Amino acid sequence: MNILHKDDPYADNYLLNIETKILSARKEISKIK
Repeated sequence: MNILHKDDPYADNYLLNIETKILSARKEISKIK
């Protein structure tokens, strides 16, 4: 994960949280399939 906003750690954490949610959602979807 590259840092997109060096001067804005909050934006970076926000993006990291979104990525985590997407990954967990993909795991859930693969369970259903």
